[in-house]
Amino acid sequence: MIMDRFGDKVCCNPTVKLKKQESYPVIDIDKIIPGYKTVTSVESIEYTGQGGAKFQDHDVLFARITPCLENGKMAIADTDGRNGIGSTELFVFRGIDGVSDTDYVYYLLCMKHIRQLAANSMTGASGRQRADLNFIKRIQWDFPDIETQKKITSVLSEYDNLIEVNNKRIKVLEQMAENLYEEWFVRFRFPGHKTAEFENGIPKGWAIKRLGDYGRVETGKTPFMEISEYYGDDYLFIKTPEMHGNVFVIDTEEKLSKLGHLSQPKKLLPPNSIMVTCIGTGGVVAINAEPGHTNQQINSIILDDLQYLEWLFFTCRSMRTTIEMFGATGSTMTNLSKGKFEKLKVIEPSIALIERFHRIAYPMLREIEKLMRANQKLACQRDLLLPRLMSGKLEV
Repeated sequence: MIMDRFGDKVCCNPTVKLKKQESYPVIDIDKIIPGYKTVTSVESIEYTGQGGAKFQDHDVLFARITPCLENGKMAIADTDGRNGIGSTELFVFRGIDGVSDTDYVYYLLCMKHIRQLAANSMTGASGRQRADLNFIKRIQWDFPDIETQKKITSVLSEYDNLIEVNNKRIKVLEQMAENLYEEWFVRFRFPGHKTAEFENGIPKGWAIKRLGDYGRVETGKTPFMEISEYYGDDYLFIKTPEMHGNVFVIDTEEKLSKLGHLSQPKKLLPPNSIMVTCIGTGGVVAINAEPGHTNQQINSIILDDLQYLEWLFFTCRSMRTTIEMFGATGSTMTNLSKGKFEKLKVIEPSIALIERFHRIAYPMLREIEKLMRANQKLACQRDLLLPRLMSGKLEV
């Protein structure tokens, strides 16, 4: 069988012209979430001739650097018809009219086999290796005719469309809870604020506390990777990329075995612990939905009282600048120790107000968790179909 070369069927890093001093949507690599088909731009940047991946609306953005590539960071740009600029660590791919469908290209790159081939081409210093575009262009695949490609993508897209609907609902719920948090605890427009007395700039009865006052703080640890028996399917093993853009972490690409857990049992986080990244990218916050461990880049608060969960989650989120400032080490990388993290100060409202916020925000966050689990099932069904449809074993 004569196979097609990827570079003969797909536009790789196509030329996109941008005009200087004009503003364009920007998409950084950290905005791309593995398993989510589309990525939207939430901000713009003035183009001054700087480097970066230039793309059109609906192009495929594909991470070329480790570990983002291995983690499946790729998505189709949704920029409302506008050209855009992205991270320098992205490749851009686009279908060719009458030859290949861009959505089909996306699903092809989603296949672990293809992604592993791309990862095998990586060169460079350890931890900063990048895939070779020329190698990717030479990857061979039997591209079906354009109509068959579109039939395949229409089936797979049904799952991604349902996931996207759920994601929009998640964002609405998350924004509602965050808006209420900011209204009550940042702007001080909480119930009864008109008659409240203030002392030293905060409502009377509120107090200054430290993060360590709300429970045990645990710093994660990576079990010895040389011991393969430490890794399996029993416990989540959470890293920073799995926290980006997520209120909850419900699954992880890598997991620990029971033996791996028992090598560091005190590191186990019960569900509903608040995880905060403190090394590298500081201030990313998420809640674990299942028992799990984290790596050493993450400090977690195991709460004494779960009524504080929603309030403290959004409080930690609001502290990103503080975490980066106190974690500054003279280099570009944040490194905030457990001791410093525990001592970070927060303004604690009255317990009555925290309980009231809990009663309102708790159902919102639980609905978010429910929708995330529904997405997990949809993605699993899609991923089971993906290799069978793409290989032609299942006809459309």
